Parts: sequence; C-alpha cells; structure tokens
Amino acid sequence: MIADLQDNFRLYYYDLDLNLQWNFSLTGYVSSSYPYHTIPILAKDMQENIQVLTPYLGHVSLLKINKTGNLISKINWGGGTYILYPLSLIIDSENNIYFFSNCVYYNRWDIKYGCVILVKNPVNGGVPPKFGSDLELDDYLLFSVMGISGLISLITVILILKNKKEIEKRID
Repeated sequence: MIADLQDNFRLYYYDLDLNLQWNFSLTGYVSSSYPYHTIPILAKDMQENIQVLTPYLGHVSLLKINKTGNLISKINWGGGTYILYPLSLIIDSENNIYFFSNCVYYNRWDIKYGCVILVKNPVNGGVPPKFGSDLELDDYLLFSVMGISGLISLITVILILKNKKEIEKRID
C-alpha cells in the first residue's frame, strides 16, 4: 500500500510481486487545509480490507476499502467545536478499530484545550467527550463583575431618588 499525496491524493495497492492491483482516489476524503499530518493512516483488517484514517475539515474520516479497491463504507467521527488530528490506527484480531487522535477545542473565551484521545470502534457522527465544566473561571469573573456593577447601579439609583425627594421636600 502506498499513499501518494502528490498525485491528487491516490492510494495504490501492490501485491507481493510489486504488481499494481488497484488505485483509489482519496480526493474529497483528505483535507489539504490541515497545518500538519495530512498523510492518511493505513491499516489492514482480518478480511484484508484496507482501513484509511484521514483528517477532514475538523473531523476524521475512516474509509473501508475492500481488497479489490472498492469503497465499502465511510465513517465521519468528530467535528462540531472539536478539531481532530489523527495519530495512529490499529485493528486487532477481532476487527476492533482503535485510533489515537489529538483533539483540540476552543471554549467561548477562545482558550485552547487539547488532549490525546483513544477511540474504539467509532460510530458515524460520534464526537469526543466534552472538555471542562459548564462554567469556567472567566464565567465566574464575568458574573462577579456584572453583579458588583449591578449592585453599585442599584445603590446609585436609590441615592439619587432619595436626594430628589429631600430636595422636593425643601422646595415645598
């Protein structure tokens, strides 16, 4: 198996005598917009199907190509607010699929979180677990500032109204 990214993202499969058996176009499954690691990760299962793990627009695509070069299935995993960078792909003797991926997430304060995750038998449309808690330190800071400013505003309004009543009493 050879992945050639110079020739329109093609996957070439050769037999043991180095005779070309088939080639498969990965165009549409590989994103060239990733800053690194756009090379597909390949593994072979027990039925000699080729599993191809590729980064694609924030998620990963897992392609299953049979030994004659036809696409059997495609799974998209991840996406949404997560950006995934696949690292490795392993298929065990029971055809369980495992892959490691860098998972990057930006919260609402544009703080970057990242970790390496292990995925077993990904399902189409699945996503990584959510990072962090619902409220973060910046949220508490914002609520505190808003609470204090609201309290100061309320006290200021009460003092203004109280002074206005005193002034009206003096005029009468």
